[in-house]
Amino acid sequence: MSTDLVDTTQMYLKAVWELEEEGIKPIRARLAERLDQSKPTVSETVARLVRDGYVTIRERRVIELTHEGRSVALRIMRKHRLAEVLLYHVVGLAWEDVHEEACRWEHVMSVAVADKIAALLPDVTSDPYGNPVPAAWTQPEGCDAHAFLDDAPMLGDALGSLPQDAETSTCGLRVVRISELTQVDRQLLADLRECAIMPGQDIRASFVGNDGVDEAGQARDGGARSVRIEGKTGALQIPLEFVDHIHVRVLQAEPQQS
Repeated sequence: MSTDLVDTTQMYLKAVWELEEEGIKPIRARLAERLDQSKPTVSETVARLVRDGYVTIRERRVIELTHEGRSVALRIMRKHRLAEVLLYHVVGLAWEDVHEEACRWEHVMSVAVADKIAALLPDVTSDPYGNPVPAAWTQPEGCDAHAFLDDAPMLGDALGSLPQDAETSTCGLRVVRISELTQVDRQLLADLRECAIMPGQDIRASFVGNDGVDEAGQARDGGARSVRIEGKTGALQIPLEFVDHIHVRVLQAEPQQS
């Protein structure tokens, strides 16, 4: 089996895992979007993965990892996130460059090297974007990618739950993690870093309508087209399509100072 074929298999299985992790049904159309490939190419590759026993097709064309497919996806995600940990915490690579570089490392890193990185940084259990690193002993049986994550809500959902009386109370948010699906946008990551909108950082956010005016408590179906996020070092307005890939904690509301 060629190296190129191995990398393609790993890339697809990892993409299925990432979609599962975000609660998105892995279907061919979502894979085509995620991998920026044509639908015929995705259909052909998925058919090969089915033939080789890595995935099965369930009702409504949902792609499901088999035991073997989940084992490969689990290993590649562990290598990927450990590579990110090393590149960020030891090598000192810029936050916005870590994901792309780790995508190269994940295909050539051995299990032994991955274990050495984990031993070198035992207190680091999440990647630089807040996503948990699968443990070496994690077994694929019954392993749901989504189960690795905490229950931190998506930014849009959290924003909709905030108190709407801005004159009597304030309520901040703390970034918990930024999903794999957002990490492919290097410029967005750079903008987030510039504004200190990163895991562990406190932020404030509000929906923004078509006219560009902040609309506190504005639901996404009520005209909002983007979200304005204020970090410690700047503010950023991002499209709604990215909002569900930023997970936050709602901090306790506090009275405003008069």
